[in-house]
Amino acid sequence: MPKIRLTAAAVERLRPPEQGRVEYFDAALPGFCLRVTDQGHKSWSVFYRVRGKQRRLTLGSYPAVDLADAREEARAAMRAAERGEDPAEARKLAVMAEDAAARETFAWAFGQYDRRRISTRRPRTQVEMRRPFTGTRDGKSLLPGALAKWGGRPLRSIERREIVDYLNEIVDRGAPIAANRAQVALSAFFNWCIGEGYCESNPLHKVPRRAPEQDRAHVLTDAELRAVWRGCERQGGPFAQLVEFLILTGQRRGEAAGLHDGEIRDGVWFLSAERTKNHQPHALPLPEAGKALLASIPEIGRNRPRYFFTLDGKRPIGDFSGMKVRLDEAIAAQAREDGVAAPAPWRLHDLRRTLATGLERLGINPEVRAAVLNHSKTQRLGITAVYSRHGFADEMRRALDAWAEHLREVIEQKPRPGNVVALAEARG
Repeated sequence: MPKIRLTAAAVERLRPPEQGRVEYFDAALPGFCLRVTDQGHKSWSVFYRVRGKQRRLTLGSYPAVDLADAREEARAAMRAAERGEDPAEARKLAVMAEDAAARETFAWAFGQYDRRRISTRRPRTQVEMRRPFTGTRDGKSLLPGALAKWGGRPLRSIERREIVDYLNEIVDRGAPIAANRAQVALSAFFNWCIGEGYCESNPLHKVPRRAPEQDRAHVLTDAELRAVWRGCERQGGPFAQLVEFLILTGQRRGEAAGLHDGEIRDGVWFLSAERTKNHQPHALPLPEAGKALLASIPEIGRNRPRYFFTLDGKRPIGDFSGMKVRLDEAIAAQAREDGVAAPAPWRLHDLRRTLATGLERLGINPEVRAAVLNHSKTQRLGITAVYSRHGFADEMRRALDAWAEHLREVIEQKPRPGNVVALAEARG
């Protein structure tokens, strides 16, 4: 262990050894040294004894820490050792305290929430769940996300008043619904943190919504269903065919859009748990009209799996909002030609609600309706252990065929008595 007088000039002149490392001890302050590695890295250390044991404390790298500061820290460490204190242990405890403080921040807690809860959801859901925290990716957010406001703050220090002020600011910027969404997201986050022991209370508990929301309980009338279907026939193409499929089956738009031939066996659409919103597998017997619709869709390319609702054959269609605007234009144009009123503003999800209401009006029992819609088991009414042994496949097929027959009558405006038979079979 070479011993030299460490000066600024001497430290600068020291060159890396051919291999390994060399420690140069200071002749003026025994125990203080400079370590030089074969990679050219230089760092300061001090050796001392406390309670009969030799310890080593790293003081920092050169030149980030210069000679004068390193020597002063070495002296301070030696004085602490003389008092019976262990500066290395004190440093370790300080680092642990800093780490603990970092783990208590809003940003750290959100990182855990994101990893354990958000990242397990579908990609689209992940984007929606993160937006109140991160803001919109394209920079068009009305306000920074919650992480920008409180990311470095201790989670438990965030008070109700400042969150409410933040939500009110979003409302004042002209986005009351976005404020409601942020409130729901933040409340869910704090409730999760309570369960994990990161905080003791939810600052949004009993805070009323910032703005009233329009009831999204639109059920399309028969006239509106006919207008939508006629508009789909007018427009044609993958999106219009998807809407027709949604009208016939009442399934979720994202799940239906991703339908491919590998999921259909013997007239049944098998959805894996990874493809469903509630993470429960779903087997849906397709109505005859649904199978005929899929059979009429021309194949695009020779990609496998073969997506039914696609523009290029390689991936399912997206941009539902943009396509919906164009479809509404076709629906309005067709309604004018037919001399009828265009449907009231509607959403794709309304088709799911419309089918559920329609099945109820056709006398289909709640268990079968819930099975068709793939509601979670906790949402299904009256289902007992029998359900685990009986998937209502026949009942679902008859129910959807009865609904398709009702749709045919609505579209053709020709009620047929034969539908009574279908209803009787569906009711079982």
